Amino acid sequence: MRERRIEHSITSRDLDGFFEHVWSVHPLVGADGSSTRAGRPVSHRLGPRHTVIEGHTRWPGLQRVPVLGLALAQLALWRRLVRVAAAVDAIRVGDPYYQGLIGWALARRFRVPLVVRVNGNYDAIYASVGRPAYPRLLRYRWLEKRIERFVLSRAAVVAGANEDNRRYAEANGARRERTTVFRYGNLIDPEHFTEPDRRASVRDQLGLDGPYLICVGRLEPVKHPEDVIDVLAHLRSDPAALPPVTALFVGDGEQRPDLERRAAELGLSAGVRFAGNLDQRTIAAALHEAHAVLAPMTGRALVEAALSRTPVVAYDVEWHPEIVEHERTGLLVPYRDTEAMAAAVQRLLDDGELRARLGDDAREATLHLMDPHRLAEVERAAYAFAFGERDHP
Repeated sequence: MRERRIEHSITSRDLDGFFEHVWSVHPLVGADGSSTRAGRPVSHRLGPRHTVIEGHTRWPGLQRVPVLGLALAQLALWRRLVRVAAAVDAIRVGDPYYQGLIGWALARRFRVPLVVRVNGNYDAIYASVGRPAYPRLLRYRWLEKRIERFVLSRAAVVAGANEDNRRYAEANGARRERTTVFRYGNLIDPEHFTEPDRRASVRDQLGLDGPYLICVGRLEPVKHPEDVIDVLAHLRSDPAALPPVTALFVGDGEQRPDLERRAAELGLSAGVRFAGNLDQRTIAAALHEAHAVLAPMTGRALVEAALSRTPVVAYDVEWHPEIVEHERTGLLVPYRDTEAMAAAVQRLLDDGELRARLGDDAREATLHLMDPHRLAEVERAAYAFAFGERDHP
């Protein structure tokens, strides 16, 4: 976490001292195969106000009985959380499913308010990738939907990460008078708010020469990174379309081998770079030096892109229009239309004035929309409502 400099997304949760201490819990570390740790939960201190607790999905000696191992590991986590929750004033969870159930049970036991942050339009995600949010644990979407409505209807506050997610929550059990929006701004690393022209070049570090497109995010089916490969294929299909561009992926995930294979099949291997996970300073610089940012399906990284003063080409889907206003703060194209996305990129490559105007306007608008101090105040007000100190969140 410290190597990639992403701890700010954790340490900002005390809301500038509103909370004396925050325990951030990752209940299923290793569920995606990224860790082989097993046994009791582990705690890490990130400073005087912050502790991270990691729960595991395995138990030592029970590799051949994974279900029992998972049950024991999660029981150990539950016992730890019960001890911690006895001293807290509120429980906040990051989804209305497994985390939501844990949060609801703790909130009910200790009679404290439950705050749920809805971080996506989960129905749209399911329609896109065909699998539930917790495919191994909950397995069935119908089961998730029942849990979702149960949790959302019982929360003191439900906060969407954006207006689209807020509407989703209200359509799936959240009471309208208890909903609000917790935007990404105060979770964004300060590096992305720095003046883009003052960011050090990372071209040599990343092996980039010439114009490039950038896509930041997990290389997972829900993010549609394969569309970036197809966009590059469209751009390079016309030898007369100059200049030739490179596609840079920042992030990692299960699709990387498939993307590398796809690029090779299309003869694009030399034009695609996989940088993996980078620290926030490097990402901020790489975003600014790009000629365009591609956003097939993007969350927090869309804010970082808009702050970079590099124009964004995004699919017109989910919350993207809240950041990318077509022809003003970026370019929107129909969902999954890679040919249209390629045409929009070529337009930016051909028109430096358009690139500059869209990039400038995007940064100005996003600096206001995602102002960290204002958004921290929004969250403090929502907690005050949950504590019965205000009439609305």
